[in-house]
Amino acid sequence: MPGIIGFDETNESFFISFHVEETIDEIITAYPCELSEKFRTVNLKVQVSGNLFKSENLPTPVVGGQEIFNIDIKEIELFYKYY
Repeated sequence: MPGIIGFDETNESFFISFHVEETIDEIITAYPCELSEKFRTVNLKVQVSGNLFKSENLPTPVVGGQEIFNIDIKEIELFYKYY
């Protein structure tokens, strides 16, 4: 799934934001258990696969249509979309 790396100033941690296809405003915000140093760049577009799960220490959603998870990343690579 393609996503964009962001940084949460409040929690001092990186996250990956995914737009849910075929929706207007549904967003998944996923906080990785581990994120390789080479992917710790805000606005970096990545392709990710992994398992989403909930935990007690996740922040509260800040916009309607947002769901927040942790993600156990299985694979991650730079995302290039060719037109």
